[in-house]
Amino acid sequence: MQNAEVVREFFNQWALYRKVVDANYLFHREAMASLSAWLDGRVVRSFLDLGCGDASFTTEVLAGRGVERYRAVDLSPVALDLARENARRLGGGRELICGDFFEEVPRMVSMSDVVYIGLSLHHLPNDQKAEFFRSVVGCVAGGGAFVFFEPTLRVGETCDAYMRRFMHLVREDWTSLTPDEMDGVAEHVTKCDFPETLETYRAMASEAGFDGGEVIFTDSSELYTMVVFGRSSTSGARVSSVAPSAR
Repeated sequence: MQNAEVVREFFNQWALYRKVVDANYLFHREAMASLSAWLDGRVVRSFLDLGCGDASFTTEVLAGRGVERYRAVDLSPVALDLARENARRLGGGRELICGDFFEEVPRMVSMSDVVYIGLSLHHLPNDQKAEFFRSVVGCVAGGGAFVFFEPTLRVGETCDAYMRRFMHLVREDWTSLTPDEMDGVAEHVTKCDFPETLETYRAMASEAGFDGGEVIFTDSSELYTMVVFGRSSTSGARVSSVAPSAR
């Protein structure tokens, strides 16, 4: 079959990731409930989902909210096939792009009311995160928002200290994983994860032209944070439909 190696590699990793997600070890349920509650008071007509994976959580949150345009980006064509099926629950237009979000964002010319990225931004090193913020601000409509759900260091915490704290939790609480699977998680996070403090993220966002940095979710272990950055409607972008709905 075409792209057999890509398919095999994806599913080898995806099976473990889905096991982690289904056990809610990454606090997706609580994070998505927080995102849903934040969206409840707003009208969102366009949504950009970066590093979407199978888009199961975001499309569930967006279903029934009247989103007119949903765009999603992911490196894996297999993930996008799954995302395409999940996006059927949404009305309106749907565009799924196979590519690296870091490379795709600077190419985008149309804006979205909400841009979201979850558990993907931390894979970029520090300088590329700052560059990403400078690029993604151009994708957010005036009055809109950029939302991320990412690993976040405590104030003054090093990446090594964070990894020790994270792996202690994995060894103690991720009981549905085998020892080999725990080792696989450890290998991934130590090689691929580069979390930052919230203060660092806020500084990057402010330098790029975002406002605020409201925390709408932090897990009980203080490993993950969901943050909303606003884009002023006077910043030169079009006025967004993201506004409190009439009640």
